[in-house]
Amino acid sequence: MYHAPLPLPILIFAIVAFICYLFKTGRRQQSDSNLYDSVMSANSDPLTERERKNISDVEKLVARYDGYTAEVFDINVFGRRKVETFRLLNPGEEVTLRKYRKTNGIYKVFAFDEYVADIIVTGSSRLPQLFQQKIPFYAYLGGRDRAFRFRDDYDSCSIIVFYKMDGVPPTKVNLS
Repeated sequence: MYHAPLPLPILIFAIVAFICYLFKTGRRQQSDSNLYDSVMSANSDPLTERERKNISDVEKLVARYDGYTAEVFDINVFGRRKVETFRLLNPGEEVTLRKYRKTNGIYKVFAFDEYVADIIVTGSSRLPQLFQQKIPFYAYLGGRDRAFRFRDDYDSCSIIVFYKMDGVPPTKVNLS
């Protein structure tokens, strides 16, 4: 069976139609991508529901201790078991601080009666005075560094301590 070559006008029409199809499809994909990006940026919140709840809990905590002095300490929790234990706490939940007897300036952080980390106190902190004078204080998990949330063996957190001491003005806590 003999096939004749396609007539020139049909060949040109097919090529133009193919180019138009490619152009139209490429623009639609780009437009869908731009639409997706704009919807995601408009509707996405970098904070999850749990993170918003944690922030709300810490805000309530700070409001409860209005009129108190506050100090914030950064701690690093090392080791899988300690991190697992410490991550059972949510921001705004209480932790225990104990003075390490052998040296000055090192305090132990406990969660669920298990040691998890040390706080090394600088010269400007009043934490040593709180322990020496047996002034009551309240220590809570203030927050976690989101950058390390996928690590099983390391956690970077902050501990916030509230207290009242004669001659020390209350602190206004800024959570931003």
